[in-house]
Amino acid sequence: IIVIAFSAVFGWLYPKIKGNMYDAKYLKTRHLVEAAYSVAAHYASQAEKGAMTPEAAQLQAQETLQAMRYESDDYFWINDMTPRMIMHPMKPELNGKDVSGAKDPNEKHLFVEMVKVCKRDGAGFVDYMWPKPGVDEPQPKISYVKLFPQWNWVIGSGIYIDDVQKEIASVFTVIFAVLAVITVSALAVSCLMARSID
Repeated sequence: IIVIAFSAVFGWLYPKIKGNMYDAKYLKTRHLVEAAYSVAAHYASQAEKGAMTPEAAQLQAQETLQAMRYESDDYFWINDMTPRMIMHPMKPELNGKDVSGAKDPNEKHLFVEMVKVCKRDGAGFVDYMWPKPGVDEPQPKISYVKLFPQWNWVIGSGIYIDDVQKEIASVFTVIFAVLAVITVSALAVSCLMARSID
């Protein structure tokens, strides 16, 4: 009964915690892109006030976002609504190029999809496959993109699904270990009680 009870608890907790962890990652990615958006908004306001030229403001925004990192190697990029890549810190060879033909192994034109999302909703999530440093094959990725209308920019950042899965696995390893210790302890106490009754 003890083993079944803890197994039921574990089975009930798993989808809930997994869903919450994914939601938290998506929300964090959205908030980070909104922070990057505020950087572009700051420089755009400087240009509007006449403190710098629009060209200088855009260049400063690009350089700032290019240098920004979180969780060691996650980054932001900028493309326009063509879509043409404006700034990609990890793949600078794409800068200035039309990326409308870029597609993942599933034939998904990811940058075109990002433009569609921004045209339709102004911002949103797009899932696709993308090369990951240190891994041979492209990996599943979810990105949040947001349109910065003053400059016709799409600002985005994303998370690799396998990274989230690893975090979930580590959390549940701890939970399973704790449940296992509790179960073994409860069974040991039960056995001792049964022997004392005999």
